[in-house]
Amino acid sequence: MRIANQTTSFELPMKIGMLLCFALLSIFWVRVMEIGPFTLEADHIGLLALILASCLSFRTPYSVFQVIVRCAPWLIAYVAYMVVMVPAVSGTPAFSQVVRQMLFIAGFICVAAYLSRAKNPAGVIRWGGLIGIAMYLAFTEYSAQLIGKSLIGAVAEFIATGSFKALIFGFFRPVFNSLENGSDLTFVASMTNSIAVSLLVLAICARAGHQKRGIDLIGLAALLGVLFLALILNARSVVLAAGMSMLAAFMVRIIAARSVSYNEIFYWSIGIMCLAAAALAATLLGSSALDSIAEVFQFTDNSAESRIEQYDWALALIEEQMLLGHGYVETDAGLPIHNLFLSSWAYTGIGGFLLVLVFYVSLVSSWLVWLFRIMTKPGSWMLDLRVEWVAVLPILPLFRVWISGAGGLPAYGEWIAIGLFFGLLMRNEAEQRAVARQSALQRELRTNPFGKQME
Repeated sequence: MRIANQTTSFELPMKIGMLLCFALLSIFWVRVMEIGPFTLEADHIGLLALILASCLSFRTPYSVFQVIVRCAPWLIAYVAYMVVMVPAVSGTPAFSQVVRQMLFIAGFICVAAYLSRAKNPAGVIRWGGLIGIAMYLAFTEYSAQLIGKSLIGAVAEFIATGSFKALIFGFFRPVFNSLENGSDLTFVASMTNSIAVSLLVLAICARAGHQKRGIDLIGLAALLGVLFLALILNARSVVLAAGMSMLAAFMVRIIAARSVSYNEIFYWSIGIMCLAAAALAATLLGSSALDSIAEVFQFTDNSAESRIEQYDWALALIEEQMLLGHGYVETDAGLPIHNLFLSSWAYTGIGGFLLVLVFYVSLVSSWLVWLFRIMTKPGSWMLDLRVEWVAVLPILPLFRVWISGAGGLPAYGEWIAIGLFFGLLMRNEAEQRAVARQSALQRELRTNPFGKQME
């Protein structure tokens, strides 16, 4: 028996805020205005809409408090690290990253608070994921058309030539700049990585929100399409995270269901054979695109070498100032350390590193404990969502803090993924409590139908 959460008249504003947040998540390269040293981007509009909608609900303060209490072991440690970061980055370009992280945390809390009491979280997540992906494709194609280009044409050219540089700097960069009124939009690898992060989160949401039985063809097409977009965006870390997520989702589904769906195995086998055949045909025909993609995953490019150099440099900095750190510093190439653990120690000393360690270990522990419970007690998952896709939401942020730019700080899309995960956990826990109360009441009525103890 399912017990629905009580809703308020502010359910609609929150739902609109959530959908707007999803819709604008992956088009942050659309800059709205400059506010002092900060740039207001499209995804910030979605974030502000979500926060505003949260403020309209009288139940939000209590829900926010519940989220903070539920996530306190790792959330307090991370916020404390942000506080420790302030003197280290004050007066540097990295100061804006601290401000952004605090806004991202606010977004995480709002997402989790809403989902913890949402009437139909599956519908919001499903449609939000699909709308967000469609919005990215629409804006990209619209921006490309403004400069006489096309995404389909760019992809076809990449398949023919296999040139990532031509694709990224000949298509994506001018597309990103097309709405800038002639100003130069700084184009770095983290931009394409952040886009790929957001798209993957949206695709996982679309898969998690599928409620009907059978194969989710729309969600599967969205996921495979996002995987292809991540490939052409040259977002290697996101592609790896997507692969891990797909494998983990398949394993969780099999273990939690205690059975194997032969239909799914059949469709997966057909899909794998089709991909293998396509790869074989591309190899025999000498596909330049396939060669370029294979070369990327050999980890012999400048990006991989740069990270190794950064880590050696960071370890040297830590050895020099182990206790207090050096403050914010960049490499000779003008890059921060692409690792949250090394950057925290190098910038803020051992205190910041320990806070990050508490944050990460506590977050991983919360995820693994829940995962163990779900796989050993499948009946404990009571929401009408695909539990295997909810389970993989933390993989992307937990993996990328080891290798991502901006000092390894989680991106906005990764904070949304964490918010989705904990919000749905709390919603499921509320459902379990409601069912337990109903069961206890029914037992009481059976043993004492007349309101007094029977002897």
